[in-house]
Parts: sequence; C-alpha cells; structure tokens
Amino acid sequence: MATDAVCKPGYIGEKKKLLRDGHGVYVYENPYFRYEGTWKNGKKHGHGKLLMRDGTFYEGQFIDGEITGHGYKYFASTKARYTGQFLNGELEGYGIMTYADGTQYEGEWHQNRKRGMGVMKLSEGTYKGCFQGHLRHGQGSLMYENVYKTLRNGDYYKGYWVMDKRQGHGRLVCADGTIYEGQWYNDLFHGDGFMEHASGILYSGQWVNGLPERMAAKIVITNTTEIDIKQGETFSITVEVRDGADELVEDQGRELHIIAGYKYYAPLGSMEPALFDMIEDMEDKPISTPFGYDIVAYPLTDQLIEEEKPEEEADKEQPEKGDSEETVDGTDLTDSSKDLQEGEGQKNEQTEEEKEEAQKEDTAKKEEAAKKEDTAKKEEAAKKEDTAKKEEAAKKEDTAKKEPKSDAMDGKKEEEKKDGEKDADGSRPDSPSGSDAASESCHSKVELFGDIGDTAVRDPVVSKPLPPPVNNKRTGSGKCCWENLHLAPPPPMYRPFLVMEQVEKSKSKTKVSKDRSGEKIDSKSTGKGKQKNILTDEMYPRTGEYVIMVMDATNPPFLNHTLEPAFMLVKLRKLPVKKVIVKKASKPKWDTSSFIMQASRRLSSGSDG
Repeated sequence: MATDAVCKPGYIGEKKKLLRDGHGVYVYENPYFRYEGTWKNGKKHGHGKLLMRDGTFYEGQFIDGEITGHGYKYFASTKARYTGQFLNGELEGYGIMTYADGTQYEGEWHQNRKRGMGVMKLSEGTYKGCFQGHLRHGQGSLMYENVYKTLRNGDYYKGYWVMDKRQGHGRLVCADGTIYEGQWYNDLFHGDGFMEHASGILYSGQWVNGLPERMAAKIVITNTTEIDIKQGETFSITVEVRDGADELVEDQGRELHIIAGYKYYAPLGSMEPALFDMIEDMEDKPISTPFGYDIVAYPLTDQLIEEEKPEEEADKEQPEKGDSEETVDGTDLTDSSKDLQEGEGQKNEQTEEEKEEAQKEDTAKKEEAAKKEDTAKKEEAAKKEDTAKKEEAAKKEDTAKKEPKSDAMDGKKEEEKKDGEKDADGSRPDSPSGSDAASESCHSKVELFGDIGDTAVRDPVVSKPLPPPVNNKRTGSGKCCWENLHLAPPPPMYRPFLVMEQVEKSKSKTKVSKDRSGEKIDSKSTGKGKQKNILTDEMYPRTGEYVIMVMDATNPPFLNHTLEPAFMLVKLRKLPVKKVIVKKASKPKWDTSSFIMQASRRLSSGSDG
C-alpha cells in the first residue's frame, strides 16, 4: 500500500514522508486522466479537479481518493452540467442537472439516477413529484406550458404516474375550462371518470383509450319520415343523440342548432348577375342534403306572429256604406233617419199648408223624371250610332284578312293604333277606366309570377322584419325537443323564390299573349283573388317542400368531434280559405210621408235664407 503511494515521476507537488501531501498535479500513467488539487497521505483529499481527455471534468470535494461530497461535473458527450452531491464518484443525494436542450431537473438522485422527489422543467411544462429510475413515477403534478399532444398552455394535471406516463387516479384541469377527474392508463382517460367539457357537455361513466365507452356519433330526428302541415300550423321536432350502433347515448349539455331550408336554385342566365351576387353575399352558402339537392336557410321561429287579416276580410267585417246608408238628393240616410224619428212625434200636427208644399215637390219630381227619360233616349240613340260604326269597322277588318299577309299586318297595326286612340279617349266600352284600369294592370303583372304571391311586387310597407330565430338547445339524457315551431313568411329578395318566379314568368308569356289577343281571363287568377293570394303570402310561407336540419353546435367540439347533422322533410300545404259571413246592418223602416215632410221643411228654410 505504501509502495503504491510512493511518488512517481508523473507527480509534481508537495510531499510528506515521500507521500503526496498538500497541493500537487498528477498525470496518471493512463494519460486520459489528470488531477490537480490537494492530497493527503498519498490520496486525493479535499478540493480538487479531475480532468479527462474528452473534455469531461469534475471539480469539487474528494475524500480518501474518491469523488464524494459537493461538486460540479461537466459531461462533454451530452454537454450536461450537474451541481450537487456525489458519493464514490456517482450522483447521490440532492442535485441540479441542466441538459443541453434546456431541460432541468432539481431534486434527489440515487446511483446516478433521478429517484425521489424532484422538479423537472420539460419542454411541455414543469413537473413536480416523484421519480424512479430517471422516470416520473408515483404522485406528481404537471403544469403544461406548451402544446403537448392534446394538451395546451395552461393545462394542469395532478395525480399518479407510472413509468413516465399518467396512470391511476388523476385530475386534469384545462385552460379552456374542461375538467376531467378519474382513472388514467398509458397517458389516456381509461376507466371510470367524469368530464365537464368547456362546451357544457357533461359525461360520467366508463372511458376506453381516451374516449367514452359509448361515444355519440350522430343526431337522429325521432319524428316520422316527414311532416305534413298547413300554412300557419305549428309543429315540433324531437331528436336523440346516438352511437354507431344506433343506441341512445345519455350525454348531457350537448348544444344543438335547428334551421329550416328551401331548395337552392342557381340564378338563370337572364337574371341580373350583380343583384344575385349581392344576395349570395347576404345569404348562407348552400347546404348539402340527403334528398338529392342543396338548400339555403329559410326563416324558422318558435315565436308567435300576430296574424293580420287581409284588407278585403277587414272590409267585409265592416258594413259598406251602401248597405246601411243611402243618399237621396245629397241627403245622408243616417241623418234622415234621425230626422224621421224626430218627425214621428209631429206626424199628427201637419197643416194644410205643408200638404200643399208636398204636392208641389211631387210635381217637381215628375218633371225631373221626364227630363231623365229624354236624356236616356238620346244616350240610346248614341249607342246605336256607335254600334253601326263598329259593324262597319268589322267589315273592313274582314276585308283586310283576305288581302296578302303584308297588307294584313299593316291593317293590324292600324287597328291597334285606332284601339289605342279609343283607350285614350275612354270611349272603348270593354276597357276599364281610372282605378279599375290600374288594378287590372297590377293583376296582369302579378299573373306573370304564377299562382303564388310575388316578393317583387309586394308593397315594401307591408313587409315585416324577420322573426327571431329558434334558440339553440342542450340535450338532457341524450334527448332534445323544440315545440311550437313554424315557418315564417319569406324574407325580401329570397333567392329561391325569385328564381322560381322568373321561371314561372317565362312560362306565363304564352298565356299573357293569349289574354291580350282577346281570350277571356279567368277571374280566379286576376283581380281581387290575386290580390288576396299576394296578401296571404305576406302572412304565411309559400306552399312546397322544406327541409329541417338539426346540427351539432357544440363549441369547442366535444373531444374534437362534431356529430353528423340530421334532416327531415316538411311538406307545407295551402291554408283553406275561411268564408266570412257578414251580416248587414238592418235598415230603418221607411216612412214616405215623414221623409217628404222633412224635405219640404228643408226646402222652405233654404228659400227663406
């Protein structure tokens, strides 16, 4: 032993009794090692520095020739740096290891391995807890500071770990508000657990490999295959959330959104492109359906809409003036009836003078009747003359038809010109005049758009703001229901209807040309009936086929999965017309003698004035 400690030529430094003692530098026979520091009894003892040829070195305490105590070691191969406790050359006790990638461990070591309690600053976050064999093992917590797999900055886990993975019971609190507490296996939700998702969904039950044992896959509308209703009627929609095996999944709080849609029509080539580009920007994009066509959103509401009766029905409810009142010589019947009631008390007090005045008035009426008769005779003679002119014009027209085609065309133009002059003079007997002509013109325009009311000819004053949409609802035990749903009146410039009207207009041109050539126009498609259709369309949606769509509106999506939507057909039929029977006001009993007396009294008072 003493022989080994004898100074050899590789040592330069202090000696004592031929042994290295004090400060000195020793180069080993293996030139890989070199020591510089204090010695005692021929051994490294105290503070020193041991260097290796590859650049690795240790600087710190030595005891009896071994690296023991507190020190600092640099690992050239990994560029890691350790500061802490050593025992017989190994990392043992408390120490701090900083790795080249910035990862840092501070805690307990055993035989060069992390073991016991420690804090590990990883790329994904900071772990505080137990270690075993360099791995997280036991109870610990991890605050995530960067994205790691499905976790994000701010997520926090506290629970058990096995071989560097979350396993056992643990609680995860995510930055978005999602909370999971339950069993883990291999870093995934596995076993019995409860989740309160940031979207509002609640799930409690078994988990398998990070997902619920029965994962919702689709939305199913439990109504019949289609809904058949009339205009103005309400309906309800009930849905269930089901898995791939078509079984109910009792999740809680899934947010569902319901909309209605109508078949999408692309604009025709003859339509204004700029107008429909503007409408497309305002509308939602077409949605694909399983019925073979796309749809665009249509107003659906569960709010009650005040029904307004058409103007005609309102007018019927109020008796017309002619039904309860009559006018004779400018005298209103209502006023006359009052006078009659006043005159009944004086009926027996008529004097001879009043009777004479009544006779004079009767004579004046007879003279006036004779004048009217003469006027009627003159008008009849004028009509006969007009009829003769028409017969002559008809003969000329027959003659023109027999001429060559070019001459016939010229004759037709001349006849149209004459008809135009007659229209201007108002002498055409079969043509409406004044407000009636304007009404017929409006009806002919309406007819271009088919039997259903036209948004283009609607009075903008009549149009109402769209009703509020249906609010989203959340599932309870996997089910959800909307009640009192009804389709709202069509919004202005609703593109599918505009395109339909354009198509109908092109089909109607032939019919309009026939009407202009003299064919009889059906009163059902014009006039008051047509106005009533337009007014009804302002109050109710158009008849036809609509689509109800229920979609998953959960935000954020539950476990990054959005359910497939569900669709349902709604066939809307026309509302039957209700016949309104209006009872006319009863007329007061007519008393000729009293009326004559009152009229005579007025005439006498007028002559005195």
